[in-house]
Amino acid sequence: MSTQIRTIAQIPDEIRVLQEKCLAVANENNLDRLEQSTRAIAEIGIRDDNQLRQANDVVRVVKIGAKALKDETDPPIGFFHGLHKMAIAAVKPYTDRFAKMETTLKSLMLNYQLEQERLHRKQQEELDRAAAEQRRRLEEEARKAMRNGDVETAREATQQAEAVVTPVLVTATPILSNTSTARTWEAEVTDPVALVKAIAEGVVPMSAIKEFDISFLKREASKRGGLDWPGVRAWQGARLSVRV
Repeated sequence: MSTQIRTIAQIPDEIRVLQEKCLAVANENNLDRLEQSTRAIAEIGIRDDNQLRQANDVVRVVKIGAKALKDETDPPIGFFHGLHKMAIAAVKPYTDRFAKMETTLKSLMLNYQLEQERLHRKQQEELDRAAAEQRRRLEEEARKAMRNGDVETAREATQQAEAVVTPVLVTATPILSNTSTARTWEAEVTDPVALVKAIAEGVVPMSAIKEFDISFLKREASKRGGLDWPGVRAWQGARLSVRV
């Protein structure tokens, strides 16, 4: 109980006032009775015109209560929203400065690491080519000696060629405290038509398309009076609008 009391005590007075306003509006508009009426209508259902008119009357009363609640609470909510925007605006310049420094330093660090890796690959490739060239030269000497009948020289050259080992560079990656580098893959769609075709052919899974633009399909169905597109079903629904 003490924990509950302490939690309630921490609610700001402005929020407490807002709660009291909500309760007052709910009582003035018979919220409990309206919920009971709605449940009763939902349980019985609408079976004739009279029940339809009764449901419509309840909807009108519900909307009146909802409007009263909105009129009463919009001003304080707008005030709180304004305070929230002001707080964000006050903090943002400082968060931006910290974020900018972090982004700048991380970019420099990552660029350095990537450049070192590029240089390492280049040096390793040069060593690989040098070793391959040395093997090729010794193998050519062995073939030449064999053609000249010098079996001993050919054997020595062949052994030397087989003994050529490509040196492997070892890079000492600096250990950075509390820092790790994650290898990530990036991707972009360069040809949407080709991607869709590949999905249709089963080469690419359907999950490559995260979601379809249902709003676009609805607009097209409205303009065209329906849609006769493969893989799309469009139907006409209805929506009630009750005025108060």
